[in-house]
Amino acid sequence: MAIIFPQTTLPDIQSIIGQRSIQSPETLAFGMKALAGLAETYITLIAGGASGGAAQSFYTDATTYQNLNPSEFQINPDNYPGAKFYLEAVCRAGAYGDPVRTFYLDLYSINNNASVTGSEISTQLTEGQASPGSLPLITGGTDFKPNLPAGTGGYVLRYKSDTSGRFVDLYYARLLIIYS
Repeated sequence: MAIIFPQTTLPDIQSIIGQRSIQSPETLAFGMKALAGLAETYITLIAGGASGGAAQSFYTDATTYQNLNPSEFQINPDNYPGAKFYLEAVCRAGAYGDPVRTFYLDLYSINNNASVTGSEISTQLTEGQASPGSLPLITGGTDFKPNLPAGTGGYVLRYKSDTSGRFVDLYYARLLIIYS
């Protein structure tokens, strides 16, 4: 069993890294071959990576949203009939014992110059270790696909802290696509 990736200029196709509940072939969005019974799939939007055995993150103490430019991608929600879209992230709002702060992440529409309603996720989770392997995957609670404009649009992730001078870290973020 394999997923076939067609020739395309859309960066999100080449970054799909997982799927679950697979049974037999059928064609899904972008003309790629997926599998019948596909319950969910995801598109990696950004990952911090690792260096010398240590986890790398994107971090900020800005209290206004900052673009995560490496996450810029295009998607056409019309190509995902019956699907729901959610953001997921591995992140933290400081180290264990740090003063309380909140981490925020959202999806921004480049074409509309506006945040995508319902895409924001937040947490006050802190962790004593820098390893993202010890942090849970946080999933947004709102399906924001109905709030995306029809047709292909450009999007970028943004993040912020709620308190100036208090850093928040993003290790990994993806678009979760759940088929009903």
